[in-house]
Amino acid sequence: AVADAKTTAPTACITIVGIIQEAGSIHVQYNIDGAYKDASLQAVLLQKQVVTQIQAGENKGLSLTNYHIARDLKTAPATAKGTIQLQIPTADNATAFSVVLLVQQADGKIVGMAQKQIL
Repeated sequence: AVADAKTTAPTACITIVGIIQEAGSIHVQYNIDGAYKDASLQAVLLQKQVVTQIQAGENKGLSLTNYHIARDLKTAPATAKGTIQLQIPTADNATAFSVVLLVQQADGKIVGMAQKQIL
């Protein structure tokens, strides 16, 4: 199934045309071409990596590294163009983010995707 999915061309083409950063949030501007009628837009803010120092218990003194942590998720109706806002966490370790936009049909099938590194 994965091999078949890799050879299937997306039916919707989504492009991130701009990202505007404000205090505590970003506004992602996008364009969608193709088959997006009755689909939704999923916008995800991903943090590349977070290292947590373990302070207690049998693993005290070790660290735990997590990758590609979803920090915000918004859903909106898919339109030819638009802007969607995502909130940026304010924690001290909140760095190195990317934005992922997915065009998803009502049956759950992803028909288009775009990703851009930010911050």
